[in-house]
Amino acid sequence: MTATPTLDTAHRDGLDLVTVHTRRFVDYVRSLAPGDLDLPVPGGDWTVGQTVAHLESVYLRYSVDLRRSERRNDLIAQNDDDIAALGIDVDRATATMVDQVAFLASIIDSVPPDRQFPFHGGQQVTLAAGWGNLLGELLAHGDDIVRATGRPFTIPGRDLEILWRFTAQVLQGWLRDEADEVVETWHLRFPFGDVVLVLDHGTLRVATDSDLDVAEHHDLEIEDASEFTLAFPYRRRVITDAQIAILASRFHDL
Repeated sequence: MTATPTLDTAHRDGLDLVTVHTRRFVDYVRSLAPGDLDLPVPGGDWTVGQTVAHLESVYLRYSVDLRRSERRNDLIAQNDDDIAALGIDVDRATATMVDQVAFLASIIDSVPPDRQFPFHGGQQVTLAAGWGNLLGELLAHGDDIVRATGRPFTIPGRDLEILWRFTAQVLQGWLRDEADEVVETWHLRFPFGDVVLVLDHGTLRVATDSDLDVAEHHDLEIEDASEFTLAFPYRRRVITDAQIAILASRFHDL
């Protein structure tokens, strides 16, 4: 993308990005050695094989599995239950991911860009936000597999713009109670353009420059959108920057 995406353009372009990076991830996972699937993910509770099964379950939630968890602990339990029910079958998991994307491509023209769908944490999302969520899942869990196996995979930072412009809003469901007392803006200066997060007494919204006079203001220059996103909100990197640490502290871990 070159121009700032709108809801209408992200509705279609996001699917194109998901299609490309799902195929990349599928090829990546299929190239792993059989023994890699049993490797534990550093800092996590799953193995590589369980991580792949989790991603299969995430893709299924875009059509056949409509369960959503209101609370964080319920989502953790749902994820673990889904992995146990699916088991570890990389061929089936990757085929499911490809099939789900093909199904979504077949119906996208019948879904208005502004239609809302239920999401975890009591949030609502458009398809554009849903595409951003899938890109984030591929980024974070792809990185889990990288750290376990040493085999490289990532999502280019330029392709995460949809996540930050349309999906970041769902972090509302992960705000800590302490955020009820916070009024501040976070101006995130990504290479693809600026995104502003506004925290206002327990609410979160993605805003524009016109909202920069809201209370306390923080300005972050971000060189690498992928690495930043792995640090916040996905906590796959140790956060050493004091400002990013403050922002991350407003939210529960994903």
